[in-house]
Amino acid sequence: MKKTRFLVLALSALMCVSCATLPKSGDPQVFTIEAPTRDPLYQMGSGPRADSTQIQLISDFLRACQAGASDDYQTARQYLTATAAATWQPEAAVLIYGADESPEVVAPSESEVTVSVHTKGSLDERGELSGADGSEARVGFHLEKNSEGEWRISRLDDGVLLSQPSFLTAFQAVQLYFLAPTQDSLVPDPRWYPSKRLASHLINGLIAGPSAELNDAVYTALNTSMMLPTQGVETGEDQIVNVDLVGSVPEGQAVRDHLAWQVTATLSQVPSTTGVSISLNGVELEPVVPPFGPRMWLDRAVGVEDGIIVVGEGESWSPLGVDTQGSVSHPGIGPASDGVVAWLSDRELVVLRDGDIASTGIITDLPPVVDRWGWVWVVPDGAKQLVAVGPRGEQAQLTNEIVDSGRLRAAAMAPDGVHLALVSGTTGTATVQSVLRDGRGVPVGLGAPEAQQFSGDVYDITWAGATSLATLTGTEEDPDVEILPLGGFVQVATGRSGAVAITGASSTSRIYLQTSDNMLYSRAGALWRPLGKKVADVSFPG
Repeated sequence: MKKTRFLVLALSALMCVSCATLPKSGDPQVFTIEAPTRDPLYQMGSGPRADSTQIQLISDFLRACQAGASDDYQTARQYLTATAAATWQPEAAVLIYGADESPEVVAPSESEVTVSVHTKGSLDERGELSGADGSEARVGFHLEKNSEGEWRISRLDDGVLLSQPSFLTAFQAVQLYFLAPTQDSLVPDPRWYPSKRLASHLINGLIAGPSAELNDAVYTALNTSMMLPTQGVETGEDQIVNVDLVGSVPEGQAVRDHLAWQVTATLSQVPSTTGVSISLNGVELEPVVPPFGPRMWLDRAVGVEDGIIVVGEGESWSPLGVDTQGSVSHPGIGPASDGVVAWLSDRELVVLRDGDIASTGIITDLPPVVDRWGWVWVVPDGAKQLVAVGPRGEQAQLTNEIVDSGRLRAAAMAPDGVHLALVSGTTGTATVQSVLRDGRGVPVGLGAPEAQQFSGDVYDITWAGATSLATLTGTEEDPDVEILPLGGFVQVATGRSGAVAITGASSTSRIYLQTSDNMLYSRAGALWRPLGKKVADVSFPG
């Protein structure tokens, strides 16, 4: 049977061009999916020694677990009794500790061993990573001697302990792609899966569905009745990934097209993949052209120069070209190429849409945020709700426990329009929650906030690219820049003294700091390079 190929390269056309109404600085970027080009590395472990003490056995078992994802934990199971080896579920959870730490292994009794580590994160059986604050975790093991008089592990919890370097070697950060409520674009949902048999893990992840945080915010064409054959997903000699799904077949061509789009986009992250073939219950799916949503302009910024709004990309600027009719501050621009811009005029929210300027009557001090559907998000003075202003001036009022407390300090919307980041409280707590929308993109609710693990107090936040947050933490005199990929590990870099705001463009390499004297600095490795021209309130989408 000849398989139909869905070319991975076609995924660069996930979103289409729509007319721009603003001056453009540089070419627009397509909201693309990054595919690894390097095959994963695999570690190897060794079996138990005949003369091991209890502590030596557990220490060697922990080392064997570092390579467990490479050999399906076959070596690690040699340290267990037959009964324990048959029931132990190592992939149920992963507890991750730092690269600079060695687990503390002690034997409080002859048959008991305890391991203590300071955790940097934990991974559940769905591949979802949760950050940790470095608190101590203890794991217990019960041992007994086998018929040869050698110690073996007879009882242990499901899951494994891995150092962060071993985890990063054995597991790969990936995205499961689900559809936005309007079904014209994809929304990423982060996971960590073993690099071995990655394609099968990705498809099983799609079948299992989105995370609890995104469950009500996205749409999926796959369902939990589907499954893969025993051999999983196979890759041919031509590096085409063959997906044979069995189970309930989605009704309607549109749903099957969406399924093919999700599967092909998600599998594009498998290294060296050249294409994907998909069949449902043995019936091949025809090639599909992805729906065309908005093209993203993530490297286009707005700012204020000499009292007028300017558009640029950090170094070159041009006037917005409209009469703003009053003082302006804190402009914001949406990621889509339709060019919706919002700003504050004497603290009143003003919106430019399709060449028309509209005053909203909303008074606020917080900078407005524009999403990919053109909705403008603010918190009015004295309000205990987020307000989103739509294309026709309609307003959606959304209840939020953080806003309700009156402690909101900053907000940022991801390019997908589904992930909303908020900073609140005197200590600058950062959270991310989903935006619930109807089929037209109208906001109808908010998901539960999920706290993000940053090492310092956050005082400003931005998105940098599609899936990473960047924050200013600490103090303005001595700030740090912390970068956190969704579902990943935080990276800390030294900031620029005097930085009062942070804004990000299309990637984590395009992050900008603004100081109180309106100087703009761009990231250049570990340094911050001044861009020269003074432009106030610079803001990229998000």
